[in-house]
Amino acid sequence: MAISKFLYFILLIVSILFYILYSETLSFYLLIFTVSLPFIMGGCIIAAKFLINADIEPESDTAIKNGRIGFSLKIRNRTPLPFPNTIVKIEYFNNLMGITDTMTISIPVHPLCSEKVSFALTSEYCGILNVSVKSVKIYDFIKLFSCCVKPKNTCEITVLPEIDPVSSAGSFSMINAEESDIFSKHKSGDDPSEIFALKNYVPGDKPNRIHWNLSLKQDELIVRHYSMPINSSILVILDFCGKASKEDIRVLDTAVQTAFSIAFYFAENDIPFKFAYYSSNTGNDIVIPVSDQKDITDAMKEIFLSGPSENTDFALNIKDISHEYSSILYITTSMDNLSDVMKESYMGNIRPFLIQDEPLSFSEQVNNEVTVISAGKSENGTIII
Repeated sequence: MAISKFLYFILLIVSILFYILYSETLSFYLLIFTVSLPFIMGGCIIAAKFLINADIEPESDTAIKNGRIGFSLKIRNRTPLPFPNTIVKIEYFNNLMGITDTMTISIPVHPLCSEKVSFALTSEYCGILNVSVKSVKIYDFIKLFSCCVKPKNTCEITVLPEIDPVSSAGSFSMINAEESDIFSKHKSGDDPSEIFALKNYVPGDKPNRIHWNLSLKQDELIVRHYSMPINSSILVILDFCGKASKEDIRVLDTAVQTAFSIAFYFAENDIPFKFAYYSSNTGNDIVIPVSDQKDITDAMKEIFLSGPSENTDFALNIKDISHEYSSILYITTSMDNLSDVMKESYMGNIRPFLIQDEPLSFSEQVNNEVTVISAGKSENGTIII
């Protein structure tokens, strides 16, 4: 832009000298055009500032780390003027890293139309990725002046971890529980408080389960299939210790990936369980029942939004609920918290996983009690539970 102004200044000097040396009408018109050029360009820029806007939209609310995260940049030009020199600055921020990065896109803006420009980002780590258009800088035709259009919208994308293979060395299964308020989404049962499905009558179905009102409307016999209440004696705990920083991100990312992989293993095998974590936003321990993959994704989003903490009471609070579960899978990033947990005699039913930023093998048994997982890229190592 400085070069453009310098060249314009040279053009102005030449126009003045040309007008002085040559008295023809052409020299006068050339001088008038040169002098008025900044005012014309300035007027175009003022119009652009108020009549051009930009918005950004993600292709999806969730993405997988190291995968493509697509976005659409929409620019609407309500002026009859094209602006071939437009610089868009995109700003993105991962809340678990605490570092802001930017990227720049150069695009032309055509007159009286709305344009959509697609671009993509990738995230090496999971977390909440905030993406926004920091500025849209518009230049006039000869780059004498510029203005910035600042969109206000920000996109939030939940970047989920990759799933590592999980192998079970123990026996995890569903437990029927007559008074449970969790019902199987894959198998029917005998609990009349919840309807699993409505199906056509087949010989062998119980007559007292016929839905007479619906059968009369459908002109065929419809039978109620009741749900099967289930409970689980499995608890998966993510002790998300640390701080949002570039130094801790590898450990935090691996801890989330480990918990995510274990949780998906249970969900894919129709094994209900409960998931526990500490919420920095509310200051409370959160325990939620999980029955499908959506519950896991929602829980991970809440964990990312809450962020890591340095709360040490959460680990010790496990003893208050440990008697309710036959199996507890405890994933932690804190050696101190793990030591406090292992001191308690009640922890015979716990399976600890320690995530450390050390050059260890992906899964290494320590004293046959703790599985140590090295932070960083696991290279799809198998997690033994």
